[in-house]
Amino acid sequence: MSPEEIELYKDIIKIGIPAVVGLSAGLIPYMIERRKISAQRYMENEKGRRELILSFSEALSKNIGSSTSYIAYLLSSDFNCSKDMAEKISESSVKMQESEIDRTRAKALSGIIGNNLVTDALLEYDKCISKVISFIIDPKCSDKNERNSLIEKMKLSEKEFLHALGKLL
Repeated sequence: MSPEEIELYKDIIKIGIPAVVGLSAGLIPYMIERRKISAQRYMENEKGRRELILSFSEALSKNIGSSTSYIAYLLSSDFNCSKDMAEKISESSVKMQESEIDRTRAKALSGIIGNNLVTDALLEYDKCISKVISFIIDPKCSDKNERNSLIEKMKLSEKEFLHALGKLL
């Protein structure tokens, strides 16, 4: 090796090592900060998603609770035709109508959440509830087998819906 080559290698080492160290000193904090920002963004997205799911479940529980109690009172009216029962049915009907806002809100939030399985299950369950209520209210419909069949479909739909909700988290 010639003296010029040795001098060249010495210069490369003198210049190269500090340059690599300097580059590393700048690159490492950049990578750490980038990961930190990414983790914060993920945490904020998860927090927003959880708040959305809580809002969805709140609206949903209000609507399902009022619908279920209305159906229960309608079914109980077969066995108890008292004035007290008629008042309970009327109150329950009013609560169910007031919960229509929550029903619409739950449907909208299920679309925002973006889980098609939940949205489809919610729409199917809602359709079953409407069919059961329509059948029970209609004075022409007195076939108990058909009524029981609709109620069983509603229960199955509710089970599928609750199973779909379990996949949200």
